[in-house]
Amino acid sequence: MAQGLAKLSKKDFSQKSKKAHAKASSKRTAAKKGNPTQLPKNIQRRGMALEQARITKAINQNVERVSSARALKAGDTFSMQDVKRIGKEMNRDMRREELSRKKSRVEEKLAELQAKVEEAS
Repeated sequence: MAQGLAKLSKKDFSQKSKKAHAKASSKRTAAKKGNPTQLPKNIQRRGMALEQARITKAINQNVERVSSARALKAGDTFSMQDVKRIGKEMNRDMRREELSRKKSRVEEKLAELQAKVEEAS
């Protein structure tokens, strides 16, 4: 049995109102623009849903950064300039970290001792 707004009524529609009725029902069932998710009305659940959406967005952005960086490193090209720019930035940061030499534990201790000697004198 049909339910809701799209239920057919038993009235006899004239030709003009049949068109109007069909147009109105097609508007109700047509795909709508925008985000289809409905937020909960409960304030606590709404807050949790919004927080979950923020977490998901951050994860997706990180995945996009990593995948674009790997693709650029492999020699692929992008038509989307923003994705290309993000990948280049991440590759540049990774190269910079690789080039910076880490201090050994002995060098760190020597630096601490030199700092203490300078403070004492």
